[in-house]
Amino acid sequence: MIRNGFVVSMDPDDQAVRQIRAGVVRGERTMWFSDEIRQPARGEDLARAIWRIASLDSDVRAGNWHLPGPESLSRHDIALRVVASLGLDPGAVGA
Repeated sequence: MIRNGFVVSMDPDDQAVRQIRAGVVRGERTMWFSDEIRQPARGEDLARAIWRIASLDSDVRAGNWHLPGPESLSRHDIALRVVASLGLDPGAVGA
């Protein structure tokens, strides 16, 4: 079994990215929790890890695989990184 954490994808846009983009279009600030910590992983990184696990012999890949991202971030911190990578004003997100 593979357990992944919070997935961040910008190709295609995930729900959070769509929400941020829609807020910018409407001229509205989107709000994000600052007290909820996640270990986000990029979708393409998870896909690569899953393919590596799938290529292992069945006895080696048996069991549970936990695939968190490399950092612990709040949802607000994640939203700020998304905004920065999109080249948008950081004021587009709030906590």
